[in-house]
Amino acid sequence: MEQNAYEYTTFPRRFVTYKWFKPLIVGLITVLFAFLFQMMSLALAGLWLGDYNLIREATERSSEHFFTGPGAFLAIGGVASLLPSLAIASRIVGDRPFSSYSSSRGGWNWGAFAKCLVLAAIVFGGAIVTDALLLPDPAADHVNRFTMIGLLVCLIAVPIQATAEEYIYRGLIMQAVGSWTNIPLVAMLISSVLFAISHSYGVFGIAAVLVNGLGFAFLTRYSKGLEASSSAHIANNLAVFLCNGVGLASSNESGLEGLIATTAMMTIYCVATVLLDKKYGWFTPQGNGVTAFNEKHRAKAEK
Repeated sequence: MEQNAYEYTTFPRRFVTYKWFKPLIVGLITVLFAFLFQMMSLALAGLWLGDYNLIREATERSSEHFFTGPGAFLAIGGVASLLPSLAIASRIVGDRPFSSYSSSRGGWNWGAFAKCLVLAAIVFGGAIVTDALLLPDPAADHVNRFTMIGLLVCLIAVPIQATAEEYIYRGLIMQAVGSWTNIPLVAMLISSVLFAISHSYGVFGIAAVLVNGLGFAFLTRYSKGLEASSSAHIANNLAVFLCNGVGLASSNESGLEGLIATTAMMTIYCVATVLLDKKYGWFTPQGNGVTAFNEKHRAKAEK
């Protein structure tokens, strides 16, 4: 079994089927399937609400319908649908195995993910919840908006949504730019900027998302996979959604203090992840899948 792990951002170049334009085709097909999934979600959300005129309002976190289920299903589920869409697109194009988006260490490592998720829950979840309790948001009303169904939707959809964003921004985009430029830092910066500007926040909000994006990109390149960044993304998003849903925090965007807190949490998580990996070997390669894939396609070409 292969035990070496290639550099993550340029990993697509290791496959014999690599062509510079194939990530663009994968991206286009991903968008098309995500659109189809979103249309189906709109239909289901409309039926759930009983009034299609409420759909736009329901996707706002200030809406009474968001935390009861239909709004969260549509808003969070729409982003979450990018994950199966990318998997389908990757399968259709067939330029490399889907596992190569997960890591250059031989696919997704559930053990590493579980360890990172515990660490992320402590750093991000602990800090966000503690801040909400000790430094109350003046706009928070302490009213629980969750129904059992709404809570279940958030608990299921948010982790998939956060992971989907990692596959798109750190997997598809960062690897595409890395394979084009052969400069990992450029790939990390471009993917982080695109991640930041995709969020419709104010200046401090976008800056905070950029900090998170840079941290996610660093973790992905360091660990040669998406487990650490996905864990941090999940813990952060889930803590925010839960605090909003139970009325410990408002949906209003925070300012400079939010940016400082985000920077502190991300720095602590990155440092802790690196130190724990160096001591316990969290991200040990399990192969990379390149040899088997390339041999299979060379054999086909020789027939």
